[in-house]
Amino acid sequence: MKYRKFRAVKGGFEEKKSRRQAFLFGFLSFVLFIILLFWGFPVFIRLSIFFADLKDNSRSPQKPNTTADIVPFPPGLESIPSATNSAKLSLRGFSAAGYNIKVFLNDELLGETLASSNNTFIFPISSLTEGTNQFYVVAFSPAGKSSQPSPTLYIVYKKSGPKLELTEPAEGMTYSGSPKEARIVGKTDSGVNLTVNDRLAIVNADGSFFYRLPVSDGETIVSVTASDAAGNKTSLERRIRYNP
Repeated sequence: MKYRKFRAVKGGFEEKKSRRQAFLFGFLSFVLFIILLFWGFPVFIRLSIFFADLKDNSRSPQKPNTTADIVPFPPGLESIPSATNSAKLSLRGFSAAGYNIKVFLNDELLGETLASSNNTFIFPISSLTEGTNQFYVVAFSPAGKSSQPSPTLYIVYKKSGPKLELTEPAEGMTYSGSPKEARIVGKTDSGVNLTVNDRLAIVNADGSFFYRLPVSDGETIVSVTASDAAGNKTSLERRIRYNP
């Protein structure tokens, strides 16, 4: 009789214990679900991917990179003038020694050269086209791997001088009275440098200019020169006279 009571008491105690454990397990599961819902799912997913990759890598280890697998760094180019009046140009740059350098002019392959032992290269160009020319180079390793193109450089080839017109003064023009000066009026290309007897004059956006030149008694030679960024020059002269 006592044994039956003991088993009943023990069974009730174990049942309560199981209920408490079930409740505790359910509560912890609910808390874990809330944590995963708001914070843990991205981390959980990343960890899953990480362990999956780790497992794959352990099954099929990757081969170490060799020299033949290395992609070359893009070669560098030294700066060039923004404009020139010569069709010839030496393109200079740097890349790993022994790399083959292919030179592109206006998106067409112009030629190729090798980087020297001091990691530099020079490529002579004699075929600039009049107008804007753009350059970039690509390096190729001995294994045939190609780099990304270098930054593009631009140069304007212009072989003719800027236009220059003198409206005033006319050749042989005579001045007198006050002020003791001559009006220099004309037009040239916009963006050029203009000098009147070696003195800088302002050129307007439309290329027009106006300058007051002080003169001395007798004859004065007026020399007007327009110079562009390529180094081309156009000059005009007028002889004028001032009579006191």
